[in-house]
Amino acid sequence: MDDDIEIGQRTWKRATLPIQQDAFREGYEVGRKANYQQGFDAGYLQGFKNGFKMGLINGTQRANEDLNNEELDGLGLKSYDSPHRGSCVMCPSVNEPFTKEKMAEIASKYETLEQIFLKQETMTFPEEEIALILNKFEQTSGSDI
Repeated sequence: MDDDIEIGQRTWKRATLPIQQDAFREGYEVGRKANYQQGFDAGYLQGFKNGFKMGLINGTQRANEDLNNEELDGLGLKSYDSPHRGSCVMCPSVNEPFTKEKMAEIASKYETLEQIFLKQETMTFPEEEIALILNKFEQTSGSDI
């Protein structure tokens, strides 16, 4: 009788082990996808917002080429040598070549990636300045956007 119970327990383990392993794999995969998706969504949203702001600034700079330098300085537009690079803290200036050595030199100024992200966050273009640019554009061009 003890042999029957022991055989039954081993049979049960053999029958349920693949189910447990499949459930673990499936749960792991669902959890991994959910966490990656959240990170992607957050990064995509941040990238979209920054890209939209830089596009607005780039367009405003190109549309307001007739403004004099003092007006541009007052709006903070001179800080962007190259609109496509914008306020990227990791990008070298426009006249410097983009090499691995240059990137390593820039990255060595920061101890962690978190410091780079914090620095980048402080470099983003404030909403008030975008509104100021739009108002200035409307005043100088006399048209609505």
